[in-house]
Amino acid sequence: MDRRSVLTYLTLGCSGVIAYKAGQGLISATQPTADVQRFARPIIVETKEVPPGTFRVYRVNSAPLLVWHRSKEETERAKSQDLPLEWPDRQARISGITENMPARDFVLTAKHEWLVIWCVCPNLGCIPIAQKGDFGGFFCPCDKSHYDLAGRFRTGPKPRNMEVIRASLSKDARRLTIPNHEPPIYWR
Repeated sequence: MDRRSVLTYLTLGCSGVIAYKAGQGLISATQPTADVQRFARPIIVETKEVPPGTFRVYRVNSAPLLVWHRSKEETERAKSQDLPLEWPDRQARISGITENMPARDFVLTAKHEWLVIWCVCPNLGCIPIAQKGDFGGFFCPCDKSHYDLAGRFRTGPKPRNMEVIRASLSKDARRLTIPNHEPPIYWR
């Protein structure tokens, strides 16, 4: 084998490796990122991890998603707040659902006990404080808005309910499945 053949094969081999690596980088660049892949799967919450009367906060695309397991007292109080004539905003804000639905507690929760809600103020996009405020639900310190136990607006400058996600409870009540949804537009 002469010197020219060796250089030709060496050049072709190096070119092949470079083309392979460039193609590999191009293919990986077009794949969804890790946060998108994580968001594509539903969130499964083991119900024993969230005792009654407590909540757990998850981050979904950097937005806070609150899973609240309401106690019996909180559930009864939420049912007593279920009076549509007292609501400034009577429309349920449910991620992924565009049709008009009443903001009733049974529409917004799973079996009246489990509330899955984007913990984002619909007015300024800040993060309200859970289990606070005049109605025991949420209080937004930025604009002084108060929300009840189902995230329905009660007092403040902009009458808009917080956005919830309709979760489903397994038949044995051991798992809460939260479908994948984008955070509210006012978070971004």
